[in-house]
Amino acid sequence: MQLDKLNPDGSLAIPGDAHIRVAAAQSNQGAAMLRRGYSYADGFRPDGAPDAGLLFVAFQSDPLTGFVPVQRKLTRGTRCRSSSCTSPGLFAVPGGAASPDGYVGQALLES
Repeated sequence: MQLDKLNPDGSLAIPGDAHIRVAAAQSNQGAAMLRRGYSYADGFRPDGAPDAGLLFVAFQSDPLTGFVPVQRKLTRGTRCRSSSCTSPGLFAVPGGAASPDGYVGQALLES
């Protein structure tokens, strides 16, 4: 990503408060997440507002060095004014089975 790219008038091509800039590893001392977003739409709420949004799944070895610093910075605000984090969750997922006769979480449970 070219965060240093400028428009012909000298302004940033990617605005300073753009979500992609605020969340970028270059803007967070290298803190990064491998993530995948999923859009959803489930009709309308009783007040007529759409029941829709975006959720994402992020994979990382240490949330304190990736997710937490980036999310803290995002909570200060971005160009996505209508976005909000409403239901965060953190789940530990053990590694897969190390051998055909092993099982998921074996190293964790038998250590």
